[in-house]
Amino acid sequence: MLFWLEMGPETKARAGVYYAFEANFFAERATGVGERTHAYVVKPGGKEVLLDEEKTVEKILVPLCWQLEPREIHIRQMKALNAISELDGFDPLEPPKK
Repeated sequence: MLFWLEMGPETKARAGVYYAFEANFFAERATGVGERTHAYVVKPGGKEVLLDEEKTVEKILVPLCWQLEPREIHIRQMKALNAISELDGFDPLEPPKK
């Protein structure tokens, strides 16, 4: 899934967090795969930050997965991803320049 989304060094951290979570979320739909996930982000300098399970995972990331099923991130979803406080310090997502 991440290959299909063309993830790479140019992918912004917020989009990368969403796409990695999305891949995990849809993998959990398979038989025999557990649904418990701990999502960490490693910030520049090596600091590990655990994404809050209720505030970030359940209230932002899971609803986005159901909305997008998987598709590209649009402006509405960019706003939600930009609101994740654990990702403060990373560049916000912006719509592609036309």
